Amino acid sequence: MTVAQVDACARAFEAGVADRDAGAIADLYHEDARFLIPNAEPCEGREATRAAWQQLLDVGADSLKLEPIEVREAGELTIEYGLYTLRIEAEGAEAMTDTGTYVVVDEARQDGSSKLSLYIFNSNLPARGGPLG
Repeated sequence: MTVAQVDACARAFEAGVADRDAGAIADLYHEDARFLIPNAEPCEGREATRAAWQQLLDVGADSLKLEPIEVREAGELTIEYGLYTLRIEAEGAEAMTDTGTYVVVDEARQDGSSKLSLYIFNSNLPARGGPLG
């Protein structure tokens, strides 16, 4: 993936959250992709990824800003590191903003598709009840 394609993918993520469309977000992933969410079991496959994004949208995620910082190409893989800002406004609660970092691995496949194979994000907020919170 080129830097322009990485940026276009980031904008598609943002639009998917703004439109509350978990299916559109999941379509950015390969069928066998992994989505690693803090404090949760890994999501394996596009359907599990779609369900996880739907849960995030259902709890009030309404805007996402992705800022790719570094993009490295390594053969069929593109590795992206960046910063995110996720706004969540649960019904009846005050809006909160989560910020953190993410790493995405895009993989070009033999069929010509280039989608996300691995996506992990880490919040800058301290874990509640854990060793840091």
